[in-house]
Amino acid sequence: QVNAMAWSPDGTTLATAGYDQTVRLWNPTNAQNTAILTGHTGQVNAMAWSPDGTTLATAGYDQTVRLWNPTNPRNTTTLTGHTSSVRAMAWSPDGATLATAGHGRTVRLWNPTSAQRTATLTRHTSSVHAVAWSPDGTTLATASIEGTVRLWDPTTRRNTATLTGHTSSVEAMAWSRDGTSLATADLDGTVRLWNPTNAQNTTTLTRQISSVRAIAWSPDGTTLATAQDDGTVQLWNPTNGQRTATLTGHTGWVSAVAWSRDGTTLATGSGDHTVRLWNPINERNTATLTGHTGWVGAVAWSPDGTTLATGSGDHTVRLWNPTTAQNTATLTGHTGSVRAIAWSPDGTTLATADYNGTVLLWSPTSAQDTTTPTPRLCIQLFRNGQSAAWTGEQEMLWMTPDAWEHLGWQVPGEDGAPLTLLPIEYYGPIPILDPA
Repeated sequence: QVNAMAWSPDGTTLATAGYDQTVRLWNPTNAQNTAILTGHTGQVNAMAWSPDGTTLATAGYDQTVRLWNPTNPRNTTTLTGHTSSVRAMAWSPDGATLATAGHGRTVRLWNPTSAQRTATLTRHTSSVHAVAWSPDGTTLATASIEGTVRLWDPTTRRNTATLTGHTSSVEAMAWSRDGTSLATADLDGTVRLWNPTNAQNTTTLTRQISSVRAIAWSPDGTTLATAQDDGTVQLWNPTNGQRTATLTGHTGWVSAVAWSRDGTTLATGSGDHTVRLWNPINERNTATLTGHTGWVGAVAWSPDGTTLATGSGDHTVRLWNPTTAQNTATLTGHTGSVRAIAWSPDGTTLATADYNGTVLLWSPTSAQDTTTPTPRLCIQLFRNGQSAAWTGEQEMLWMTPDAWEHLGWQVPGEDGAPLTLLPIEYYGPIPILDPA
């Protein structure tokens, strides 16, 4: 399973990580796995590129934070000190500080240049689920399952404010683009807006009958959208805390919400298998996109706003023209529910990830899976220990049993007929080995 993926700031590298304890770097142009970063001894939960793209930070169940040089892929530094798994991290906007947090209830600040821990922030009494820097880097916000959000001065390391009021775990938070407001959401369905200057809860957006699954600020910061378990989408005025609209139409929970770059359209994905487009001005459902046969858990606009990508429990990714509401392409190849979608900054590549741990890269113009390896290799294992390798062109190559280790697979032999042909994706030339 893929737990995290992130594009480098310049869009030339995609990093993925998951249960197999490795971090993989990919070239989206030729779909080559350029590096496999090993060193973690537990699943990797979080990753973040430094703002300048020169360092990749990763963390996970092994309680360590590792810094990598993506140019010469190696673990340049291992940061130790956490006493439990690390699940959240964020670089300060200037890249001078890395904040990490997790189940150990502490937040740690690191100097990535000296690899020194500069501070340990210890006020939380439960696991910390999220960390977020204000846009100007003067404030760090941390959220915990105890229901509190804490604001910190990264210079003095002081807890400048504790934001209380939530009655359940705070699962999401987002700064407005200008940094004048912080939105936080909990499992009870309450969203609170805070003034970080005076730590006042300026607005409480409540929806008692439904939990909030996602929140998103409009690009201009004038509207906050919340996705609800009851199938509605709520629009809020963050200045006065008034709910300006309730968008109804979905018949299942709303699990994803995304604003178009110009803020004129809101896209939502739901458990009812549909994607809906909304005009936030007149509150109209301008289009209902149907075709998915499973819940829609991911929606993402292309950078130029001309294409909407959606991922579903039906194992497909669909591309849509938001102007005509037409399904322009259906991308198949995943074998599990698609849980994450990310466009490269230039919009030329779409990355998608599923629950089975597969990440696929696509060319949105041709709607082709650019990660499909050529040739595709199939293996047949016989009871005498020999194995036959078949290329996509049906050419047979003989290989010794040790070839299984070379390919990263261990397949047990059994008495009787040979095992079924097993597809194995392999990049690069196929090694030809003499038979045993």
